[in-house]
Amino acid sequence: MINLLLLVFTFSFLLLFGELFTSIMYDKGLIFQKEISFRSIFIFLCYCIVIGTFINSIFQLKDILGPELFSSILKGNYHHPKEEDRIFMFLDLNNSTSIAEEIGHTQYSKFIQQTFKTITDSIANNDASIYQYVGDEVVLTWNTEHGIQDNKCVQVFYDIKKAIEKRRDYFMNNFGNLPTFKAGIHTGIVSSIQIGIIKKEIAYHGDVLNATARIQSECKNLGVPILISNSLSKKIGLKLPPLAEIKLRGRKSLMKLYTV
Repeated sequence: MINLLLLVFTFSFLLLFGELFTSIMYDKGLIFQKEISFRSIFIFLCYCIVIGTFINSIFQLKDILGPELFSSILKGNYHHPKEEDRIFMFLDLNNSTSIAEEIGHTQYSKFIQQTFKTITDSIANNDASIYQYVGDEVVLTWNTEHGIQDNKCVQVFYDIKKAIEKRRDYFMNNFGNLPTFKAGIHTGIVSSIQIGIIKKEIAYHGDVLNATARIQSECKNLGVPILISNSLSKKIGLKLPPLAEIKLRGRKSLMKLYTV
């Protein structure tokens, strides 16, 4: 709405007062400025509203999908299934059930809203796309090549912690709780495609997502806030001894897990 009002104001200002400025460069002014009438102003404002609404809708769609998915959809990349090498992070809010019971479901909804609002800049600054919000959990994804640059796929977790810490007083004063997260991160090949008719979205399919969810669930068992799979640790050059080895459903081999 702000973008729309700004656009209407700017164009209206130029239309009504442009002659004052253009006369400095053109003695006779611009032709259309000599024919201003109530009808022409009304038509021009309607035009600005239509164009402004369209531009504002594009920005809103970009915010909903995220920059990466938005540009991919414009290019038509997801009309047919395609394989991608991607990183996924399952970011889960700690103690969500107890917090909801303590503050009530209405306040809890506001708590979740403000939490996700607080971490948005950290997500955007690390070039992550938000794949899904699932209750108190958010799933982030990167193209693997981009996600491992400067270890963005790991750095985002610590940037989120810093962002929340900066709003500690707000959360404690309003909710009596400070949001904290646990995260599992994994990488691999997935199939991606655009699904839905009335409500469209990009869906990813593959064992990578199931494995990432399982890795995240191990955080609580191992008492650490973040776990990284062996395949991702190799790509980002993590040189630490594995914290644990787990057997994923449907797999015979064990997967090594690391924390940072």
